[in-house]
Amino acid sequence: SVMEGEAAVEGLAEGRQRDSGIHPNKARKTASDQSAREAVSKEPVSLESLQHRLRVFAHERDWNQYHTPRNLLLALTGEVGELAECFQWKGEVAEGLPTFTEDEKIHVGE
Repeated sequence: SVMEGEAAVEGLAEGRQRDSGIHPNKARKTASDQSAREAVSKEPVSLESLQHRLRVFAHERDWNQYHTPRNLLLALTGEVGELAECFQWKGEVAEGLPTFTEDEKIHVGE
């Protein structure tokens, strides 16, 4: 859902802030941080609005220098690999992950 997507984006931003070696401006709080948190509690937003907020978020932190096709591909590949680990030996998994433990569900959410 859109709300889950926004929560994931916020979680990604918080994860990037914890990752000390990626972006030199990572710890700086900005207006988009506050607006992102406020938007999560409001009604769903459009895809265009979410894309705009993501562009503003990256621009405020000067992350565009890191967003080359190569870097984005490698980062996405790493993230997909981490998610794939969660499902590697599970076989087919039903919607809602009913056979996963709570810890496994949390790991998928991370």
